[in-house]
Amino acid sequence: MHTVLVKDWMTPNPITIAPDCRAIDALHEMHNRGFRHLPVVDCGRIVGVISRSDFRGMEIDQLDDEEHLWQCIR
Repeated sequence: MHTVLVKDWMTPNPITIAPDCRAIDALHEMHNRGFRHLPVVDCGRIVGVISRSDFRGMEIDQLDDEEHLWQCIR
Protein backbone atom coordinates (compact mmCIF):
# COMPACT_ATOMS: atom_id res chain seq x y z
CA MET A 1 0.00 0.00 0.00
CA HIS A 2 1.40 3.38 -1.05
CA THR A 3 1.08 6.23 1.43
CA VAL A 4 0.42 9.72 0.05
CA LEU A 5 1.05 12.61 2.42
CA VAL A 6 -1.03 15.78 2.48
CA LYS A 7 2.11 17.91 2.36
CA ASP A 8 2.89 16.43 -1.06
CA TRP A 9 -0.37 17.82 -2.49
CA MET A 10 -0.92 21.06 -0.59
CA THR A 11 -0.03 24.49 -1.91
CA PRO A 12 3.23 25.73 -0.36
CA ASN A 13 3.01 29.24 1.13
CA PRO A 14 -0.68 29.74 0.30
CA ILE A 15 -2.27 33.15 -0.07
CA THR A 16 -4.40 33.87 3.01
CA ILE A 17 -6.73 36.56 4.28
CA ALA A 18 -7.31 37.97 7.78
CA PRO A 19 -10.69 37.57 9.49
CA ASP A 20 -11.16 41.35 9.70
CA CYS A 21 -10.92 41.84 5.92
CA ARG A 22 -14.00 42.75 3.93
CA ALA A 23 -15.92 40.00 2.16
CA ILE A 24 -15.45 41.75 -1.19
CA ASP A 25 -11.66 41.69 -0.64
CA ALA A 26 -11.78 37.92 -0.19
CA LEU A 27 -13.86 37.58 -3.34
CA HIS A 28 -11.44 39.77 -5.29
CA GLU A 29 -8.50 37.70 -4.11
CA MET A 30 -10.19 34.45 -5.11
CA HIS A 31 -11.34 35.85 -8.46
CA ASN A 32 -8.04 37.48 -9.42
CA ARG A 33 -5.95 34.43 -8.52
CA GLY A 34 -8.38 31.80 -9.75
CA PHE A 35 -9.01 30.30 -6.30
CA ARG A 36 -12.26 28.76 -5.10
CA HIS A 37 -11.11 28.65 -1.46
CA LEU A 38 -9.07 30.95 0.73
CA PRO A 39 -7.64 30.17 4.18
CA VAL A 40 -8.51 32.69 6.89
CA VAL A 41 -5.52 33.23 9.19
CA ASP A 42 -5.36 35.12 12.49
CA CYS A 43 -2.06 35.51 14.35
CA GLY A 44 -0.45 32.75 12.27
CA ARG A 45 -3.23 30.22 12.92
CA ILE A 46 -5.84 29.03 10.46
CA VAL A 47 -9.24 29.95 11.85
CA GLY A 48 -11.28 28.94 8.82
CA VAL A 49 -11.50 28.49 5.10
CA ILE A 50 -13.79 30.65 3.01
CA SER A 51 -15.24 29.48 -0.28
CA ARG A 52 -16.68 31.45 -3.18
CA SER A 53 -19.90 29.49 -2.66
CA ASP A 54 -20.14 30.97 0.85
CA PHE A 55 -21.03 34.32 -0.70
CA ARG A 56 -24.47 35.27 -1.86
CA GLY A 57 -26.22 38.45 -2.80
CA MET A 58 -24.56 41.79 -2.35
CA GLU A 59 -20.91 40.70 -2.44
CA ILE A 60 -21.36 38.65 -5.64
CA ASP A 61 -23.36 41.49 -7.22
CA GLN A 62 -20.62 43.99 -6.35
CA LEU A 63 -17.92 41.74 -7.80
CA ASP A 64 -19.97 41.23 -10.98
CA ASP A 65 -20.54 44.99 -11.30
CA GLU A 66 -16.84 45.74 -10.87
CA GLU A 67 -15.89 43.02 -13.35
CA HIS A 68 -18.33 44.48 -15.90
CA LEU A 69 -16.85 47.96 -15.42
CA TRP A 70 -13.31 46.63 -15.98
CA GLN A 71 -14.43 44.94 -19.17
CA CYS A 72 -15.95 48.20 -20.40
CA ILE A 73 -12.76 50.14 -19.59
CA ARG A 74 -10.42 47.70 -21.32
